[in-house]
Amino acid sequence: MTHKEQQAVRELKKTVVKTLKSLVKEFGYKLLSGWIYKVVNDYLYLVNIDVYPASLGKYISTKISVKPLIIDNIFWEVYEMDDLGTTSINPHISASEGPYPLIIKEYNTPVGSPDEVNYALIRVFEEADSIINEYNKRFTDISSFKSELEGREDEHSVLGIILCYIAEGNYKEALSITKEEIKKGNIGSFAKYDENGVTGINEYLEKYLMAKLRDVYS
Repeated sequence: MTHKEQQAVRELKKTVVKTLKSLVKEFGYKLLSGWIYKVVNDYLYLVNIDVYPASLGKYISTKISVKPLIIDNIFWEVYEMDDLGTTSINPHISASEGPYPLIIKEYNTPVGSPDEVNYALIRVFEEADSIINEYNKRFTDISSFKSELEGREDEHSVLGIILCYIAEGNYKEALSITKEEIKKGNIGSFAKYDENGVTGINEYLEKYLMAKLRDVYS
């Protein structure tokens, strides 16, 4: 990309950021530390927007992701971070303090110049609303969200599935999956480090679930 093209993208990004402030509110979203989000029926929807150059012009790249708030609350309890559950929406949005959301859609919207940004962003939000409405109808309970994760083998999805089983009260199945992950040598997608070494999320899950099952059968 030439210096001129880089400058054009930078100018476009500035206009996008400026225009977003008004459109975010108009479409019923909120903006927090650069994150555009909306909570619908206890599901957090995140809309990530950026500008990229392309061989045939420039475009706005949009990625929509989602997760039920309850799996964050369970994660914090398992990971002994209970105090986060009583604070604001911030930790739900920060990937460093909770399970990664599920990406449900990625799409590109062409935009040629700063003059076209407002119209392009309106199209972005109209598409986002359509997608969110579709998934809002699909997610009737925690099991319906879990079904979206099943079949994925990455560690973030596996963690999400385990947390969904916990939300359903199916501690036995959650523990079975956790033990299988530990047997494979997987510590999980989160870990704490101290003088005794590394303790992964899967160890925290095993401890938590065994305590839950003791309570159930005591």
